[in-house]
Amino acid sequence: MSTSLSNILARMPKKYDEFRSCFVGKGELFFHLPAKGRRWINDIDKELIDFYRLVKSNPDDVKKSHKICSTISFKKMSDHLKSAFVTRYCGTGLLKNPGENVFCFLDPPNFSDTEDHKKLAEVVKETEHKVLIRYRDSELIRSLYLPEDGFYIQEENGELLITNYYVEDDDEVVKLF
Repeated sequence: MSTSLSNILARMPKKYDEFRSCFVGKGELFFHLPAKGRRWINDIDKELIDFYRLVKSNPDDVKKSHKICSTISFKKMSDHLKSAFVTRYCGTGLLKNPGENVFCFLDPPNFSDTEDHKKLAEVVKETEHKVLIRYRDSELIRSLYLPEDGFYIQEENGELLITNYYVEDDDEVVKLF
């Protein structure tokens, strides 16, 4: 994905009590945010989640050979995972789980089945949480996240940033540190 991290940060809610990454993958946003507060990461990829769990529970025993280690420092990864809740569910589970002032970031895989996109959109429409989704631009995705359903869309470099909350275009990036 090519949407800049600074653009994602600018579209995040200014305040939230819990951060959830429903399809964490390499954790671009998760590992960028401060390692504080309630945080929950999830991915369906067993190998990836097993690796994150191993780093969380036994950081000294993990070799730095995994592909994700090249994108961030191992110490930073370990520090971020210490207090995070790490799960391997379908990504929609984090959207359905209750919580107060929760912000969910979704960077879903490129589903090959249109029905998967439709199912995800239905769950997003029903969630009580603030959601920001990064998606490759397509007519299908635009048809699933309509303004009349409460969605706001920003385009950048062939990708869409979709929120279920209004983001002021004040060019102010969220100050995290």
